[in-house]
Amino acid sequence: MVSFSIITPVFNLIRSGREDTFRQTVNSVAAQSWPAVEHVVADGVSNDGTVEFVEHVLAEKSRSIFVSKKDRNLYGGKNNGAEASTGDYLMFINSDDYLIDSRIIETLTRAVEKERPSLVFGSIQRLDEAGVFQRSCPPGTNIFLRQMPFSTQAMAVRRDVFFSLSGFDESFPILGDYDFFWRLLFRYPDVMQIDKDIAVFRTGGVSEDYEARRREIMDVWAKNYGRFTSGFDVDWERAQRRRCFPFRLLWAIWRASGDNAIVRSAVAHELGRSLRRMVVV
Repeated sequence: MVSFSIITPVFNLIRSGREDTFRQTVNSVAAQSWPAVEHVVADGVSNDGTVEFVEHVLAEKSRSIFVSKKDRNLYGGKNNGAEASTGDYLMFINSDDYLIDSRIIETLTRAVEKERPSLVFGSIQRLDEAGVFQRSCPPGTNIFLRQMPFSTQAMAVRRDVFFSLSGFDESFPILGDYDFFWRLLFRYPDVMQIDKDIAVFRTGGVSEDYEARRREIMDVWAKNYGRFTSGFDVDWERAQRRRCFPFRLLWAIWRASGDNAIVRSAVAHELGRSLRRMVVV
């Protein structure tokens, strides 16, 4: 039986007014029809009564694990939760998000139980502050060289794959997920996409800070593309502004991609964008 760990990082929920949304998160996991599900709540050593609050909320939830351990940021909390988990697949649902319905883990299980892909992903429902829902469908892995190809809340990653990549890089407080999935798709192209909504994602927060995201995405590029740029430099500001990469970089990635169909398809996609903009290094 395929098992799932739903990991929720928390810190000072009471101070941030997230008690009700956290309860909704917990209830959405507890309501799952699939029996092999555990909910791991990873607290970053809160100092506002959150520890006692979480322990109270989880007291009657039989499929829950609570850990309180100092972390660096959101992704440190996710890493701590992963370390405490036992599931075959890991999912990351924040304290103000929740699973779409009571059968979604069962749906994911049926999708992965035969092939056991390194990662499976679907869609999310975005919920804004006015209470309006909007479905957000992932554009697919073709765009992963340039941006996050799907929502973290809408994916499940195989446990051994997560740890083989050393989890999330905590030096990226906003885009640790993008850095992780970039590395995953280069090493493990056996990913699966399903046409299902997985979770509800509330908009707002640090991930919505456009300028901070713009700066950090260039840091992610600089880290991961460094091995392809020997002998030449890339103007990451220009690449971000033009939303496309120079030919020399794309050619270097193509040559290194081997038989990775996901990477090659993404390179072809970006090459088309660059040709349309006539980027020359």
